[in-house]
Amino acid sequence: MILPTLGIMAGYLPSVWVTIIVGYLLYYTAQIIVTHLGQAKDIKHSILAHFKNDYRYMIGYSMIIWFSMIPILLTVFQTACYQI
Repeated sequence: MILPTLGIMAGYLPSVWVTIIVGYLLYYTAQIIVTHLGQAKDIKHSILAHFKNDYRYMIGYSMIIWFSMIPILLTVFQTACYQI
């Protein structure tokens, strides 16, 4: 219900770009997890194994993932306000 409304408000080009960027982030995360989960006990350790146990990369990666959720949350809130 949210995606068609966003497509109408934003237009085709921004919708395509957002879909490509989010899809790439999801693909990259899934690739890391599948590659390293066999040797690690959970997802956090598999991501750390990918970055050679360097927490700086883990923090940076986590921040990118967290900041990518902010526009989605704002858009969901805005859509809920339009529907009310």
